[in-house]
Amino acid sequence: PRCRPPLLDRLHVSQSMAPRRLHRFLIHCSATEKKDLERSVPVVIIGGGTVGKCLSVMLSRLGVDTLLVEQQSRTKGENGKEPPHSHPRAHVLHTRTMEILRELGLEQNVHHRAPPLSQWRHFRYGESILGEEFGAVDFYKGHTAKWLRAASPATLSHLSQPILDEILGEVIDDESRFPGEIRRLEGYRGTRFEFINEEDGEEKQDQCLDDDGALSCGREGLQPAPAASAVSASKVGIRGGRKRVAVTLTPSSSSSSSSKLTTSETTTISCDFLVAADGANSAFRTQLGINLEGSTALQHFVSVHFTCRDLWNRIKELQRPGMLHFVFNRNVVGVLVAHDLEEGRWVAQFPYYPPHQSAEEMTNLQTCEKMVRDCIGVEDDGSGRGGRVPQDESNLTDDIVVHSADAWCMNALVAESFSDEEGRVFLVGDSAHQFPPSGGFGLNAGIQDAHNLAWKLASVLHNRADEAILKSYTPERKVVTQALRDLSVDNFHRGLLIPEAMGLPPNVPEIISQGLQSQPASLLTDTAKKSVLET
Repeated sequence: PRCRPPLLDRLHVSQSMAPRRLHRFLIHCSATEKKDLERSVPVVIIGGGTVGKCLSVMLSRLGVDTLLVEQQSRTKGENGKEPPHSHPRAHVLHTRTMEILRELGLEQNVHHRAPPLSQWRHFRYGESILGEEFGAVDFYKGHTAKWLRAASPATLSHLSQPILDEILGEVIDDESRFPGEIRRLEGYRGTRFEFINEEDGEEKQDQCLDDDGALSCGREGLQPAPAASAVSASKVGIRGGRKRVAVTLTPSSSSSSSSKLTTSETTTISCDFLVAADGANSAFRTQLGINLEGSTALQHFVSVHFTCRDLWNRIKELQRPGMLHFVFNRNVVGVLVAHDLEEGRWVAQFPYYPPHQSAEEMTNLQTCEKMVRDCIGVEDDGSGRGGRVPQDESNLTDDIVVHSADAWCMNALVAESFSDEEGRVFLVGDSAHQFPPSGGFGLNAGIQDAHNLAWKLASVLHNRADEAILKSYTPERKVVTQALRDLSVDNFHRGLLIPEAMGLPPNVPEIISQGLQSQPASLLTDTAKKSVLET
């Protein structure tokens, strides 16, 4: 598709050569020209992750202009695309999600980019990937998979989240794909909002502009200035003096140095509706005072992204392809997710137990590499025990590269409401719910949130439906996400029955961890406590 550069990268042109349509974007202009610039947009989406991108594409398809505010500034690899070593997270796309992507014309692209089914239809259990295998499950062979295939023309897929983001980004950058315009503002985050009356909006916006306008630009690069004039008047919008939302945007610490942005560039833009796709620690959910209901800290994990392309050859020899590899041996317990076997992209999840094990030490890349090697089955001593195979039988030693490691806490939470009382601010994705990964419901639920909300916002903005329809968003999505939360917790606990059947009670580390915090154990040094736990 015909791609356009990110918003901030498109403006390295002199003011004299800028065409009139560039006045829609962040360009330097005179005081007279500023009055002609519209400073509002129908929908502002805070968060440029997969859910935020999906919502912007859905609204664009329905003829609604959006401003997509992305905290991260995009980085490109040598081929002009997202680098392959972005830390993957989600990977399973459920049937309902594939139906939505089918509606957007993206289903075949997703299937084309995904690995073949034969590589990911199994879950495998063993002492290591290359060591003894205890058993395997073909999840695609069960009754549920058969029922889903019979019930829908769409089929589930397995695609690493960064690749899905890349596909969505191609759609966003293709100006001719859908009627609604998507403007991307990178390196910014939403910090707060306030309600304003429509007749007060112009005055409130003017207070956010400095004497020099929005952005000056030239061959030497962009110069700092507020971004309030980034957006033109949309073809649709609510009329009649109703309440609007003024959103404060602040440059994030991840702003690209090439854009020369600083924290003094805080700006405000108004919109009819604000959608918070800003993650589990949503600033807007906090400002709304919306509580989360459910359980927290069910387990602490470290997520390790690594690549090992030669591992695919060994797996083919053993005829052990699989999406998930559950590993249990004397050195490590973990699950390895094969995001792409042929490309060698993997993510490993390892439990850890604070306060005796810290996130800092567990995310040390050398520590992570050792755990990965223990899971794969690479060892120096040739013992062949502890889930490992002799090093001289493997060519993997130099091919294992750990790219990143993140510590995270597994929660099972759903927001008590998915919107404010005014019906102007909405939560989607992780800002509205957080699940254990067992079942892969998180990303799928977020995309389905966006789908439920998009057509309702478009109907209201096109004056085809009353605003009361927006009140259906919370009850429709909350009941679904509550069920998914409970199911993912049940899946997590049922998954623990497998190591228990192998004589590895899953709650033993937790019991030991709690015991080490008791009064007698408090006399031990931190090093001794850690040794007891790991033993």
